[in-house]
Amino acid sequence: MARKTKQEEELVNFIEEDGTSQETLTMPTVDADFVEEETNEWYAYNRISLKELDDGDEYTGKPLLTPVETVTFDDDGTEQVRHRCRLILIDDEMEEYLQININLKQSGSIQKNVHHMSSLFKLIGSLQVCGGQKDWFNKNNRIRTIDLEDWEAYINNLTEMTIKVYEEVGTSFTYNSFKVIDTK
Repeated sequence: MARKTKQEEELVNFIEEDGTSQETLTMPTVDADFVEEETNEWYAYNRISLKELDDGDEYTGKPLLTPVETVTFDDDGTEQVRHRCRLILIDDEMEEYLQININLKQSGSIQKNVHHMSSLFKLIGSLQVCGGQKDWFNKNNRIRTIDLEDWEAYINNLTEMTIKVYEEVGTSFTYNSFKVIDTK
């Protein structure tokens, strides 16, 4: 018979004990309280996507531009990494919000070579037009560099934004796009 080590003997003794000699554990103390925090109540509202709206529809709400995020999608067994931010227009009265996903080519807030067909170009360009640069789209077809943190701060300080939906005809399908038509 093999000789047991001291640790093995202690383990056997622990298993065979009837529980009468076990110590009662005392849970450590916790210093806690309840702090009222601002929550995103709008997140519980009904979400609408741009594709649910029709050509010519307008939508007004409190704008929120989210920071750039990186998401991973499973596309037929292949992981696809994408970068995006979201433009959200919150309508508290109707308890709903419009969410527009803005796909990006790079991670981080600095975006380069933004193409004229992208949602980001349409957002920034239409804000330029609302700001008084009526011929902005005629003079520009690409944004060389943009810092989305600056635009996030600007957009998130607006009290209201109205967008108009319009149909875009792509090479293989038709989709909804938008332009900002008014801000406050």
